[in-house]
Amino acid sequence: MPKKQIATPEAVATAVEKLTAENLEPTLERVRAKLGGGSYTTINRALAEVMQARQSGPAKITDIPADLIEIGQKAVAAIYTAVQRQTMATIDSIEGNTRRQIEAAQTARAEASLEIERLESELESATEELKQAHHAAQEAISRAERAEARSEAQCGEIERLTREGASAKADSLAARESEREAESRARKIEQDARREIESLQKLLAKAEGSRDNALESRQRDAEALVKARSETAEYRQSATEANKRADRVEAAFDAHQQTTENLRKELVTARDAERRARDEAAEARGQLKERSA
Repeated sequence: MPKKQIATPEAVATAVEKLTAENLEPTLERVRAKLGGGSYTTINRALAEVMQARQSGPAKITDIPADLIEIGQKAVAAIYTAVQRQTMATIDSIEGNTRRQIEAAQTARAEASLEIERLESELESATEELKQAHHAAQEAISRAERAEARSEAQCGEIERLTREGASAKADSLAARESEREAESRARKIEQDARREIESLQKLLAKAEGSRDNALESRQRDAEALVKARSETAEYRQSATEANKRADRVEAAFDAHQQTTENLRKELVTARDAERRARDEAAEARGQLKERSA
């Protein structure tokens, strides 16, 4: 719904008439106050038209002296000039304030945009670092899984070679028990078997060394765990003893307080007895004096 215009030429003319009737100068601010609002530019344009019409109007009145009309026209012209100057100054001030507010808003918006860009850049960097860390963790897990698979494969290979060595030994024994014609071949097979057994034994020794290292590492971890548990038990024992000592100290303190209270009571009793003894001695001295008199 379009907004109803307030500063119409008719409304401005009516406001000027009312101000003139009140012996007030029809300035832009007073006219706008009479209208209850409106655009400064629209009011100023309508006010200029009204003041120009008022200046040309009195020329048609024949019963007013010409010199008075001239004086009035000059006065109106002066008033109009002052109104124009005041209006332009007000408009310039409003426009200046508006420009400063717009520039401040633009500056704030630019700073906010830069801050948003910086935060977005930091977020992207943090996201990239998180991705890299996640990728590195995945690679480490993959390497550990591959190493475990290789270890299992080596163990399987050692078992296979051990079985082959046992089979080779059996073949060697069977070859020794064969006929003399096959003795040379059996010796050769035995030598090959021995070399293979030696190779297998080396692999087995290496695997056993790896296993021993692992067992030693586990043993050290177990010893460290036992030591930690022992230290924890010692700490708990120390804490228990400390609590017991604290209880004993507290009990001794309570006993000391009780003893102090008893001594205080005994002191009060002794002072009362001393006071009574003094009173009795004074009374005895008084009676003795009376008897002597």
